[in-house]
Amino acid sequence: MDEVTATALKKNKTGTTCEKHGLPEYTLTSPITNSVIPSPTMCDLCWEEHDRRVTADEEPEIKPKKTATLPGNLTRAIPPRFAGASSTSLREGQKEAWATIAPALDADFVAALLVGANRVGKSFLGWRLCERASDRGLSWCRTTLRRLCREVKESWRSGSESAVIERHASPDILIVDEINRGFGSETELQILTEILDVRHDYLKPYVLLTDATPEEAAEAVGRAVVKRIAEESGMTEVKA
Repeated sequence: MDEVTATALKKNKTGTTCEKHGLPEYTLTSPITNSVIPSPTMCDLCWEEHDRRVTADEEPEIKPKKTATLPGNLTRAIPPRFAGASSTSLREGQKEAWATIAPALDADFVAALLVGANRVGKSFLGWRLCERASDRGLSWCRTTLRRLCREVKESWRSGSESAVIERHASPDILIVDEINRGFGSETELQILTEILDVRHDYLKPYVLLTDATPEEAAEAVGRAVVKRIAEESGMTEVKA
């Protein structure tokens, strides 16, 4: 597990042993909310392997305007699992959520939070928005809260924090997935809030995605952010 996770989160021993590594397993508690974070029960080595997979699986975040890219860039930017999402039919439980975020394609301001259980199509809707944005020549940025905060923290060594924030604040559309799966630190809230503040002031659409409950989502991103979203596009549940 990386140093950020180790210092920001508290370990809770479960009394069980990892079958793969033979080490004690534990859950994690946020020092901010003092509540157990929804995550698998794993040992230290399992967590290290998990973090390496998360980093390796992250797709390039910023898709430049289509007019400035070479043919094929869209396919390399959109994960194969979601390629063609823009032309895939929506399930009934996804239509309300899509109607909430689709106006961003027409340059209308959207500040939305999509919640829902695993595998109901929240990420699919996010990638669908990205792919259609590309078709219209719009720039977009899709990331996760953990990856966003890792980028900012790594930038502290080079003094380029403002460049990272600008990279996420400037695209036409921003999507932040897994907002409940960060490191649970106050720094995350500050970073996310700063980026969303800029986007809000300049009327640039943003969509947050989570499989947490509305209450857990409010704890993850801060009640001020949730209140602001409620005043705009609001919170919408994606249903199976």
